[in-house]
Amino acid sequence: MRNRLSAIIVTWPFLLALAILLINDWWLKSAYPNLITGKLSDFAGIAVVAFLLGALFPRRVLATALGIAAVFLWWKSPLSSTFIQLANDWLPFRIGRTVDYSDLTALCILPFCHCVLVDSKHYALPWRNAKRFLAAPILGISLFGILGTSQLPFDHETYLMRPTDPGARMDWGTVAEVIRTVAEEHNLACADEAVLPDCSYFQNDRIRMRYLIVEPNTVSFEISGEYTAFLVFFNIRSSEKEMDALRNSLKRAFASRFPEMKLEYVELLNQRYR
Repeated sequence: MRNRLSAIIVTWPFLLALAILLINDWWLKSAYPNLITGKLSDFAGIAVVAFLLGALFPRRVLATALGIAAVFLWWKSPLSSTFIQLANDWLPFRIGRTVDYSDLTALCILPFCHCVLVDSKHYALPWRNAKRFLAAPILGISLFGILGTSQLPFDHETYLMRPTDPGARMDWGTVAEVIRTVAEEHNLACADEAVLPDCSYFQNDRIRMRYLIVEPNTVSFEISGEYTAFLVFFNIRSSEKEMDALRNSLKRAFASRFPEMKLEYVELLNQRYR
């Protein structure tokens, strides 16, 4: 078993999948948030797990593939919500995920993983001593990489926006239009059951925004981002820049659309990751 495991983790397909997983979680998702970077970690993460389990259980190829598919489907569905809630009540850190069934397309990588596992020597690194010196550190890095595929929501940034003049009133149709326009500029799509233009909850793979009219002349905003489990050990907020950019865009847009009003922004001190 040990020989099979060390043989597969020094093949170039395994190392490529691991590199993509780490680079995407550490850099690409933050620098280029889009559909491709949102899916890369799923493809690479499933490949890494499939390679490792395939090496550990070489005679249970079909069972391993079906198990990976079943667990991934469960994880990406609302069925895992109860488990996540219970885990967050007991663990010293929080785990989370985004329900998105389009992520299941990543399962198509499993047949390729099987081909590599069947003939791992054909894909091995040419360096004769690669298995001897690289197997242990690569295995350790792989465990961190797998942890990084789980996103960890941290507490919302919540703030209020309102005119300084208590008698001033904003047109709520214009407010909804401004928010929708800013959301589209930041690649946020409507994520609630309402249809545009009444949507009040927007999200993409990195950040989420919800707004609520709490008083006749006050709008409450909640903006949240995500950690990855890998980054949480270093206390790095991987979505902080996107959150700040969204908040600043909202302020500029409202100042532009309501130039006759002096607006104030009150940030509530109840957020950030605990």
